[in-house]
Amino acid sequence: MFFVAEALVGAYANRMARGLTTTIQLDADDADALLKAQADGFETSDLIRLGLRMAAARYYPKGRRPDLGLFGSVDAKAGDQS
Repeated sequence: MFFVAEALVGAYANRMARGLTTTIQLDADDADALLKAQADGFETSDLIRLGLRMAAARYYPKGRRPDLGLFGSVDAKAGDQS
């Protein structure tokens, strides 16, 4: 069991070492909305990442458009206009 825990810690450390950490200041309205979203079960970091991906989508390299996860369907005809 020790080896599994050690591997998980190593994987976490490797992923976090590649990430950028920053601090943001929110207006009162944004902070209130964030608290309400947290009460509904959303993680702060997930909301901020999603907002960044939506706002900066056109600045990503062409081969790496962000996956916003806003829509998913198993229906093969979803989105058909006919």
